[in-house]
Amino acid sequence: MPTHHEAVALGVRSAVLGVFLSIVAPACAGPATQRSPGSGGAGSGGDGGGRGGSPGTPDAGSGGTSGGAGGGAGHIGAGGDLGAAGGRAMGGGGAGGSPSGGVAGGGGASGQVATGTCGISRRISLPPVSEEVRSRASIRRAAGGFVVGPNEGVAGTSSLATVNWLRVDPTGEVQTTYAATYSKVDGTVGLLNIGAPTQVIRIGVGSGDFADFNGAQLNDGGTALASPTMLVHAFNRVTAYLGVSQSLDGQRGLFTVSHPGVQTPLVMVVGATGARIGDTQTTGTPLTDTWDCSASLPTEHGGAFSQLEGAAAPLGDETFHLLELGPDGAIGLDARIPVRWALPPGWNGSRFCPLQALTGSGFAFLVAESSASGGTISWHLHRIGRDATSTDEVWDTLPGFPRAFAIVGQTTIALCAAKDGIVIVKRTNGQDQQFSLAPRDVGDAGAVVPIASEAGAMFLDVRPLDPLGSASDARKIVEITCP
Repeated sequence: MPTHHEAVALGVRSAVLGVFLSIVAPACAGPATQRSPGSGGAGSGGDGGGRGGSPGTPDAGSGGTSGGAGGGAGHIGAGGDLGAAGGRAMGGGGAGGSPSGGVAGGGGASGQVATGTCGISRRISLPPVSEEVRSRASIRRAAGGFVVGPNEGVAGTSSLATVNWLRVDPTGEVQTTYAATYSKVDGTVGLLNIGAPTQVIRIGVGSGDFADFNGAQLNDGGTALASPTMLVHAFNRVTAYLGVSQSLDGQRGLFTVSHPGVQTPLVMVVGATGARIGDTQTTGTPLTDTWDCSASLPTEHGGAFSQLEGAAAPLGDETFHLLELGPDGAIGLDARIPVRWALPPGWNGSRFCPLQALTGSGFAFLVAESSASGGTISWHLHRIGRDATSTDEVWDTLPGFPRAFAIVGQTTIALCAAKDGIVIVKRTNGQDQQFSLAPRDVGDAGAVVPIASEAGAMFLDVRPLDPLGSASDARKIVEITCP
């Protein structure tokens, strides 16, 4: 059964048009009896989808089993003592009661960053990586906090699926696990934790080259999906782009389906019942055109879909096309920005897609471009206003490869994988300052994942090195600030 996993806007342009990351994460049984060491990530970037795989983004393995539906919720307070008997974490359990894993305390830690510098101002540790769904699942912003997952796995038999998710409060001090099961009836495209922390909207698809995509509600502790509601009838092949993201307020989702030459991108807002809100919108891209680097970026109450359209790789004049939908499903912004996409020097991938971020007055994206003659390649920072006008700033001093960026007023902050390690670059009025991050804090640059967030904020999903300097599976959310 095909499943969906988010791909951030950072990444490479795949040789297969349309990117899909398959995750079938096993449920993890066991009582929620340990104090969580903390939690992990967010930052600039976008949610993506599609079926096929994307370099640099972890995929979960298949398999795993789940316990029975039951067990009372376990509550862990500041001292780490189990408050309620029973309970289960991520799919285990006994008889009766809610299958949610309870509430874990004491995950957050904050540090003060000196004025005029940049650094880590918040650290939140996620639960132990032995729980597969927590080590592999995507992290999204949700109502000021975070949600890890939802993730779908196999619940003991081939006819059942289990869904697990973890909510983390803004401080990281309270982390709550949820789980539900249902009978599989069709393929899973995406899962959204919207409407309430205790529910998930599952987007599924039927069979055939063109099929019905539908949304259905599933509640914590539930054993069946609510009646599905059809979202759209569209092209359905393994190479199709299927993008799913959720609004920052946690109330709505954005769903996109497209395929070059076959299906013009269709974009829609999904509500907390699984039904579509408003009309299905389209980018209007001709099927005779080419496009890739498809990505979704959550906004406060809706979302935006973007792609690069026009000349094919390796080099050419293209268009960055962004379509924003509001909470009512209507188009709020339709912007087309010309770019001269180019492969960054030293990058060994096939494509380097634009990084994206929200700003106080619209959107921004960062992309490598060539000069008009094609002889010079530099990073370009484009800002898009609410009236669809844009600016283009050449950032030729940016070191290495950017992994995330955020804009605070007239200051731009970029996190870069440079030759000497991970560097924060703070740019104000055309002047740069650089600040290094220790590998023990963020780990290898290739494992840093930005998570789409509100304007001016940078949160990262990282795996810090252990005390001996070795790679670690420990997962944290860190916030980067430049006071």
